[in-house]
Amino acid sequence: MSEYFESLMSDQEYFKKRNKFSAEISAENFERISSEISSFRLLELHLSEAKFEKMDFADFKSIHRYIFQDIYWWAGRDRGELGLFPAMGKGQTVFTAGRDIDRDAERIFRDLKEKNFLKNLRRDEFVHEFAKIFAQINKLHPFREGNGRATRIFLTKLAKDAGCALNLDIIPKDEWNAASAKAVNAKCPDLKPFEALIADNLLGKHSAKRANLRQWFRRKFCLKSAKSQSEAQLRENIKPLGKKQI
Repeated sequence: MSEYFESLMSDQEYFKKRNKFSAEISAENFERISSEISSFRLLELHLSEAKFEKMDFADFKSIHRYIFQDIYWWAGRDRGELGLFPAMGKGQTVFTAGRDIDRDAERIFRDLKEKNFLKNLRRDEFVHEFAKIFAQINKLHPFREGNGRATRIFLTKLAKDAGCALNLDIIPKDEWNAASAKAVNAKCPDLKPFEALIADNLLGKHSAKRANLRQWFRRKFCLKSAKSQSEAQLRENIKPLGKKQI
């Protein structure tokens, strides 16, 4: 077990040594500040409509790096790259061991490409395949922290490219977490709860009633409406965080 992994076993050491903030920051303040900063980075991604051409593991890690670039020095690096080789678990879920992340990720994203990124599927087929890829990525759980937020961005982009309008951000956290846990349960995995969430959230292929993520984020962060504030002005609001290319 590496020294880095041992230090992460302690929340106190984790908060003090493994982020870009003051070594004296409390866990409570870390959670509050990191949540605010990552939320603005998510807003930037939605506003910019950043393109991820290959939709592979490298793109997935780029998403994580962008969201958490201000918080973790290891943003965008998976557990295997950090020497965290053992498996990581939560409740009845056991995530992929760090040593196997590259192998499993290659298989998951290769299969996604072979399925043409879920394009041209019937509604029921899309819901089932979408739930499967979600469960596989969730089981992979490549990062020490921030898997859920990176996964939502990636899946939203995947759905949009497939011609389906989804707003995963409006799914209640408790429902998302419960469905996620069942989908990757080590003893009895069950995709049906997550399929139900997606089916309810799906607005239809090539629908005129697409979920407007930009409007939703403006409401969430109490920003001015689209009529009174341009996208350039919105970007100016988050300019102090700095600009980095994905």
